[in-house]
Amino acid sequence: MDGGTVWNTNLVSAVERCREQVDHDSQITMDILECSPIDKIGKYKMDSHAIGNFMRFRQIYSWANGNHDVHEFMQAYPEVNFRYYVEPEESLVEGMDELRFDNATVTWPMQVKGRADGQKTV
Repeated sequence: MDGGTVWNTNLVSAVERCREQVDHDSQITMDILECSPIDKIGKYKMDSHAIGNFMRFRQIYSWANGNHDVHEFMQAYPEVNFRYYVEPEESLVEGMDELRFDNATVTWPMQVKGRADGQKTV
């Protein structure tokens, strides 16, 4: 789901659904896949426009907030087995491209990058 709708990383619903199938949280194994790499924070170009500054704030906030959700979740569910935590090695999309959803230039390249990062992790 889109992280902006409810949670940045909605892990609670995943555990609740798993609990319908198992007797104890220790029987749940979870892999976590993030969409915002930490390297996104380091790539800043000085911008004198409000939209550029806002987008920079949004990059930092989005990454930190998403990781904070994961950290809190892991503390709240200590019996769950956390197997993989994957962040992309490079930014998937940046700036105003986040508002575009065409397959050829935005979504397909994101899928290709995601598959490559997944292969490296496994």
